[in-house]
Amino acid sequence: MEHQNLGFATGGRVAVRIDPSLAGYKVDQLKSLYRHIRERLARLPGALNVCYSLYSPMSGSNWTTDVTIDGQRPPSFDGQNLTSWNRVGPDYFETIGTPLLHGRPITELDTETTRHVAVINEAFARRFFPGENPIGKHFGAREKFAKAFEVVGVAADAKYRQPGQPAFPMYFVPRTQVTPFDDPGTMSFETRSLYVNDIVLQFAAFPACVEQQIRSTFAEIDPNLPVIRVQRFDTQAATQISQESLIARLTSLFGLTALLLASIGLYGINSFSVAQRSREIAISVALGADRMSVVKLVLRSAYFLVAIGLVLGIPLALGMGWLLGSRLFAIRWYSPAILVGAAIALALCALVATIAPARRAAALDPIETLGCE
Repeated sequence: MEHQNLGFATGGRVAVRIDPSLAGYKVDQLKSLYRHIRERLARLPGALNVCYSLYSPMSGSNWTTDVTIDGQRPPSFDGQNLTSWNRVGPDYFETIGTPLLHGRPITELDTETTRHVAVINEAFARRFFPGENPIGKHFGAREKFAKAFEVVGVAADAKYRQPGQPAFPMYFVPRTQVTPFDDPGTMSFETRSLYVNDIVLQFAAFPACVEQQIRSTFAEIDPNLPVIRVQRFDTQAATQISQESLIARLTSLFGLTALLLASIGLYGINSFSVAQRSREIAISVALGADRMSVVKLVLRSAYFLVAIGLVLGIPLALGMGWLLGSRLFAIRWYSPAILVGAAIALALCALVATIAPARRAAALDPIETLGCE
């Protein structure tokens, strides 16, 4: 998960979460506010691009809706055509590092008076336009508005929700373009979405005290405008897999602890076995057995236990892997290389745990041992 292709770039990016509604901004004031924010933040040292969006990748936010494709039958039930959607400003895809595969991006020329356009991702194109060129197709958030948006571009898939899941169908529309829904409840959500919350900055290199500079700039723009969060993109992405990372590290720790306990147990069993068989070993040495034969004798009994463990453990590991297969990301539920590696690790640990009792057995003095008997 940590090293997968997320579909966007994390290096040199910072996401700033704001909420103009908390500062009392009205809808007709937002256009000038966001333009002013872009102009001021673009002057920061090292800033390459600045964009805004309703939410940014891996920010923990996600807006969804059902869509109707013009010329296709409406979905038979709610949720069948469920997609994510986002409001974005100019230079959005360039700033977050998501490549545009076909068509054009959303630009400053997409205003409230021009035709309503949308950029879709690959997952959207695969689901609703399989085997077709989606450029020029129309869709909308309701059957009545199936011609609301014209597809002008296709962007590469990017992970906006859970990093362990495939990219979800998603479309992007300009912040300035509003669909005139006749349902008051739907229209209130449409109006609320005009208050885009995330400002993304791309830097050539992170300047010193970047968060302080960003907060100072916003304080100059409007002291009443709350800056809720300033977070680097790599940190924002890592936060979304923190639970998976914790579980992976805990299970690794438990596995190492189990291996340590097994090694200690094997050492104890072999030490006890050598003590119990000291008379037998002493007689073997007295009758001419060399030291290496004694070491092999002890190692043979230890590796017999390891063999029993592998015979029982490998089928159990395969069965547990099959049960947990749906929870594993980008790996198969079984791996011959991992099984072989685990067997080798157990063999090496058994060798380390057994070598001391084996050397002790090889060093027995038959006269002293038999004399004590």
